[in-house]
Amino acid sequence: MLYLSSILDSPIKNEIGTRIGKVSDMMIEPEKDFPPVIYILMTSSGKTSMISWSKVKHIDSEGIILLSTEEQIKDFKISGEWIYLRRDVLDKQIVDMDDHRVVRVNDIQLNRVGNDIRVAGVDVGTPGLLRRMGLLQIGEIISQVLKLKTPMNIIPWDMVNTLGRGQTSSLKLSTNQQEMTKLHPADLADILEDLSGSDRRQLFDALDTETAAEALEQMEEDIQIALFKGLSDEKAADLLEEMSHDEAADLLQDLPEERANALLGLMDKEEAEDVKELLIYEEDTAGGLMNNEFVSSTPNKTCADTINLIRELSPEAELVYYIYVVEDDEKFIGVLSLRDLIVASPSTILKDIMHTTLISVPLNANIAQVTESIEKYDLLAVPAVDEKFRIKGIVTVDDVMEHILPRSGSK
Repeated sequence: MLYLSSILDSPIKNEIGTRIGKVSDMMIEPEKDFPPVIYILMTSSGKTSMISWSKVKHIDSEGIILLSTEEQIKDFKISGEWIYLRRDVLDKQIVDMDDHRVVRVNDIQLNRVGNDIRVAGVDVGTPGLLRRMGLLQIGEIISQVLKLKTPMNIIPWDMVNTLGRGQTSSLKLSTNQQEMTKLHPADLADILEDLSGSDRRQLFDALDTETAAEALEQMEEDIQIALFKGLSDEKAADLLEEMSHDEAADLLQDLPEERANALLGLMDKEEAEDVKELLIYEEDTAGGLMNNEFVSSTPNKTCADTINLIRELSPEAELVYYIYVVEDDEKFIGVLSLRDLIVASPSTILKDIMHTTLISVPLNANIAQVTESIEKYDLLAVPAVDEKFRIKGIVTVDDVMEHILPRSGSK
């Protein structure tokens, strides 16, 4: 077992043992699960040359010995065909999918396979950092004395997928991009927030629209705005259409008015109108907190009809806590829970099982009033109504918690 840190800057000698330079980097092909080293970069007297791995006789932590002399050494030419282990991987960031966090590559593990040296994995643990500093043995002694555990943390190379290469690219993913869509949006948002600006942009741009929109909803406002600044209006409008109406409205309120209007103009007309409805309310009121996506039905509809309506609408789970019953003029007259709907006979009409003791808040209610209603009556969502008692939206417990406990407080 070898590590890149023990090979870098070690001497390169010719077949008679004369030092001719030092190792400055090692190059591999990108499209291999456990790729072999194909070239060694050598620095000598300020000049960089490249040596084919086929000309290496021996390698260990003491250095490299070549099979023959200088005719095997070629002038170095920068190429985008290869991954440079020092330049492109070492000290770069990786998304650890197991722990849903951003970690740093402290070292690179190499294995001997026949005559090849292959990249086995990346070390993101403390031992890798200590090895780089030349303190691994001291660290092991201290750990033994204090009875501390310093577990290895190696991510196999076949779990590492590069988003880009070169000196300006620092992000590596310990998964392919499809795996990222399986993360909970809150975990993905945390990962994006932990990354530096350029790396965050690189990862965000690699996500599909739906995944990116779900992650955006979970991010801090300043990061949302920063990401939107780098998007084309068309891409930004697509993201807003995928976001829930209340989250899209909150984001638009934080953008310059001119751009917000331009984005609304590019959105689907119906989606834009739903978002515009929310923009007229003050941010810290029930109207500003509410989502105008909710499930409502009329009193003479059957349970079967209403269940079919829910299937057709396919709303987000948090929006189906309750089914609100309204008259033809949209006046709020009853409510039932999803459980009430499911356990009732399919032919039962809603007015026979709906609750008529109604809890609601006015559109101009402040956060304290909304919170009091949700807490007092143990609700998962409370409807916000206008002066004619028409439901204009619902405020969920999640919406309230985001204001009481800001997202950054969970980190």
